[in-house]
Amino acid sequence: MPLASPIPEASERLTPDQKDELIARVAASATFRRALRLREFLLYVGNASIRDGISELREQDIGIKVFGRSPDYDRGADNIVRVNATELRKRIDQYFAVEGAGEPYVFQIPRGAYKLVFSRRMADEPALRLEIAPQPAELHPSVEAAPPLAQAMQPGRVWMWLSVALGLLCVILGFALFRARNPKSEADRRPAVMQFWRSLTRDNEPGAQTDLVLSDESLSLMQDILRRPISLSAYVDRSYVNTIDTAPVSEERKADVHELLGHNLVTLGEVLAARQITMLPGLGQHFHVTVPRLYPPDLMKRNNLIIVGGKKSNPWAGFFDDQLSFTLESDMSTSENFVLNRHPVSGEAREFRADGSSVLPGGVAVVAYIPNSSNTGEVLLLTGSDSDATAAAAEFITSESSIQALLKKFGVSQLPHFEVVLRTTRLNGTSFTSVIVASRIH
Repeated sequence: MPLASPIPEASERLTPDQKDELIARVAASATFRRALRLREFLLYVGNASIRDGISELREQDIGIKVFGRSPDYDRGADNIVRVNATELRKRIDQYFAVEGAGEPYVFQIPRGAYKLVFSRRMADEPALRLEIAPQPAELHPSVEAAPPLAQAMQPGRVWMWLSVALGLLCVILGFALFRARNPKSEADRRPAVMQFWRSLTRDNEPGAQTDLVLSDESLSLMQDILRRPISLSAYVDRSYVNTIDTAPVSEERKADVHELLGHNLVTLGEVLAARQITMLPGLGQHFHVTVPRLYPPDLMKRNNLIIVGGKKSNPWAGFFDDQLSFTLESDMSTSENFVLNRHPVSGEAREFRADGSSVLPGGVAVVAYIPNSSNTGEVLLLTGSDSDATAAAAEFITSESSIQALLKKFGVSQLPHFEVVLRTTRLNGTSFTSVIVASRIH
């Protein structure tokens, strides 16, 4: 069933800025979260249609500008634009059917053409408008809110800030929930969980501190835009800043990266992960929440450490790669995250990837519990192929049934240092489901 009636004048009722905002909402949605190239395809067609006044793009131009093909590539032998256009149309329809069900206007890319056609939603489809009220941002001083969109960015860059704005709002809302309800009864219901976490945080040592380092998603966005990785050493000495202007991307994209340099951005999945941990009954006083660029590396030798997120967005995770069998890696050509099995045993896969064909939204995650480099404290790494998978890793390690399952699997009464790879799924409004697909004991 079509999502909108073809009312030509609908296009005239939307200003160019309103069209830009609608395209930005679609590009920043969860539907396009893991489809960077399709997002670029949409933004390129949208910008050409609205700002450049091009009535219809040529397939050849899209192949060159979006997919990096040579100017003389053969469209007959290489159908990458047509294949991706089919998927792009499906995702646009999916957005307006689900996440964008309340949008009063919609757009489509007609088959056989490369342009956006705007129209008003059919009259018998109710337009539900959801609003998020502003909330006071009283977070840890290392996590800052982004500047107002209208002040921070020109129209061409609005798409990026919309993609992170929801995450920032969720940080504000999520940290407001960090209050334990009844510590004693909660602890009584989760004895195995509390045994593990009291050991990790050294709860019996006065003044013991556990640093909870959330990811910096602005760093991940920079790498997606620049199409090149940022190493731990380059992050520490900030030498990567000097390479921005030599990256093989447009001047507008370089300007976007420079805008991101001054911001720390946190995803909803990491907020959920932090909430699971900091709400552990009676242990909240041990946790110090911060972000990578404000974390002094010498603290790794003194304090316990929890790292949330993979090294693409949390470079300190890469510091421990040599100690691990399972590490979260990123395919820079597709922006897909996957778990690499560095030392596979017989019958194990070399890589673990999210199942893109699954009916249920899912991912892969790693939970690793290891000693720090000086053997004076503990390190817990929670990494996932996406935001939900990271949250699932935190839910797993704070779940009584999961800890009990690990104790049984390893045949121990108290958890040793270990690593597990999880395959995660989730239905809307329910808890995560995690299945162990590989494990190691240190």
